[in-house]
Amino acid sequence: MTNNKANHDITADEVALYDRQIRLWGLDAQQKIRLSNVLLIGCKGLSLETAKNIVLSGIKQLVLIDDKPVDIKDRSKVLTESLGILNPRVTINAVSRDTLNAELVSESDVVISVGQTLDDQILINKMERKEGLSTSKDETVTVKTSKQQEYIPLEKTFEAAYHGLTGKKLKRKVSPLLFAYQALWEFQKQSKELPRPLSKDDLILFREITKSITEKRGIPESFVDAELTERICTNARIEYPPTNAIVGGMLAQEILKVITGKEFPVTNFFLFDGMTNEGSVNSVFPN
Repeated sequence: MTNNKANHDITADEVALYDRQIRLWGLDAQQKIRLSNVLLIGCKGLSLETAKNIVLSGIKQLVLIDDKPVDIKDRSKVLTESLGILNPRVTINAVSRDTLNAELVSESDVVISVGQTLDDQILINKMERKEGLSTSKDETVTVKTSKQQEYIPLEKTFEAAYHGLTGKKLKRKVSPLLFAYQALWEFQKQSKELPRPLSKDDLILFREITKSITEKRGIPESFVDAELTERICTNARIEYPPTNAIVGGMLAQEILKVITGKEFPVTNFFLFDGMTNEGSVNSVFPN
């Protein structure tokens, strides 16, 4: 953590305010939360749901980096005021994308990126590891149980292969959603944008990319079926508030795990299907 724990002790008012949380995590954990700085890149619906949860938890500071430089002062005012109402004790700042640099990353205990391209996510991940943040995805995390868990860099998860696995064995290992989302990232990289709703050309290209990915990873083509690819492709640009609320709550919980060190964060993908309302954790490692 970048904060010095010698800062002000938790107050009686804070103990009363965060009573339930302290009962769950303990006083030490709440002290870590109240001294933590969180950097959130990308102001989407999911970002705001996540921000609401971590602001209510009592972090020290939240910095929001907006993707859109237009009217940044107006946007900053709306974001800081609306989130500040939830918990006036938390310092909230909203800034433009051009402020993202190594210094800002090094001052943050946790960095979250939402709605970014794959290349940007990998770049941010590398910046985190270079600065030695506790959220680095290739580090080993130790909790009080004395167990250890390795978190590999994002780009290495694309090296995982599943040759020889089919049917139920494959489904127990990994979700079809993983490859659909990876195809979405690749589509965005090639086309410089997400698929357009109801575009037949985009759907054809998306399915070609999905097929290429599954072949390379040893996955039967039928594993990621036509219905799933069409659903992902058609809805790629759409945000669903109920899904944002569910996944935002999950993401906020994982952030608190990282800050407090009380439990292991998800290893290493959480995938939520808004159609079936089912979520799954996929542990993906290169062979």
